[in-house]
Amino acid sequence: IDASEVSIHSTFQALQVFQTSNNRLPRPYNEEDALSLIEIAKSLNANIDTRIVHKISCTCQAKLTPMTSICGGITAQEVVK
Repeated sequence: IDASEVSIHSTFQALQVFQTSNNRLPRPYNEEDALSLIEIAKSLNANIDTRIVHKISCTCQAKLTPMTSICGGITAQEVVK
């Protein structure tokens, strides 16, 4: 297993802890939330890559609108068939 895979897995565990304790995900590009998530992630894994945690913290609320519209269009087309 690659170290970045472990960092990503630990970050998602930290996200779950953050969401449980704050009743929300980290706000987009909010440094306070990012630092809080990094602190939680380091408590789970001392060797975590903080750059990965920071990037996930800043973008975890992103909406992939073009992707969802494509998936919705394909699904609708299949239903019509």
